[in-house]
Amino acid sequence: MKKKDWKKTLVRDDQNIEEVIKSLRSSGLQIVLIINKSKQLVGTITDGDLREFILKKFDLKKKSKLLMNKKPIFAKKKFNISKILNLMKQKGVSQIPILDSNKRVVDLKILQNLIQDNEIRDECFIFMAGGKGLRLRPITKKTPKPMIKVNGKPILEHLIVNVKKQGFRNIFISTHYLQNKIKSYFQDGKKFKLKIKYLNEKKPLGTAGALSKLNKNDISENFIVSNSDILSNINYIEAISYHKKNKADITLLTKNFLTKHKFSVIDNSGKILKKIDEKPTTFVNYGIGVYIFNKKILKFTGKEKYIDMIKFIKNFQNKKNFKVITYPIHEDWRDIGNPLDLELISKK
Repeated sequence: MKKKDWKKTLVRDDQNIEEVIKSLRSSGLQIVLIINKSKQLVGTITDGDLREFILKKFDLKKKSKLLMNKKPIFAKKKFNISKILNLMKQKGVSQIPILDSNKRVVDLKILQNLIQDNEIRDECFIFMAGGKGLRLRPITKKTPKPMIKVNGKPILEHLIVNVKKQGFRNIFISTHYLQNKIKSYFQDGKKFKLKIKYLNEKKPLGTAGALSKLNKNDISENFIVSNSDILSNINYIEAISYHKKNKADITLLTKNFLTKHKFSVIDNSGKILKKIDEKPTTFVNYGIGVYIFNKKILKFTGKEKYIDMIKFIKNFQNKKNFKVITYPIHEDWRDIGNPLDLELISKK
């Protein structure tokens, strides 16, 4: 595996949150190290800190120092590996900056690299690949949408390779339309060093209805469900951790977009004007077609019953003993919904 450059985690305290997001994306190390003009460590911002910030819909132009942890955990340059590992365990952290005697960052130690353990995840990953892809006709007349090639490989292969890199080995694929083309390509997953099983729909069951095909004894306690027409570099390990930490039954992954309105936005009560904004910029959260479930939801899927995912999830919003939450992503995400989207992605 290519070694990641820890220097990409460095962001100055006078730079804004947008630079923090860029740093997290480029380094892939789930932490940003905030330094001052003298290159001394003054704080840290973790992947989790940023997601909480996004949930509160704060201004991304704000300075990074307003979000940072001002008492960062660090290790001294003279510490040996054993002492660093003990410190990580004691403080419950997966990354720790190494400082010299002048409090300047000289390295960043990552727990996974130190223990040399390419962790295999217990959680199952389910890709929904049964749709007809009508918006992409005529491309999808003979090719199922997940098998459309981007940069020489099917979209679904890009997705599967990505989750494999993160340690997920148990894959399910729901199929219906032109399903043999998907099965003949991926087969049982051995050529990808994975285990792949198929949820075969005799008739379209919708993105949630297909879950009724799961055998409760085969599925993990918590599992991820993803559409097969998206491309993203989402950190699913962090998403699962967030889901478990919050003791959620359902977690919807979301992407926050800034929308610049072309006209004045009016808020009124009947005839009475309450508020007027001149071409405001507002935050909008979009569902990105990725979900995390606890397996207890399976008893509500029904048998051979068509149901779309959003309608299915709405049933749990006010249900007792069920917790539904959202998980904001800052990573790149693209939906391949029409020929223009496909063309733009293919050019990247």
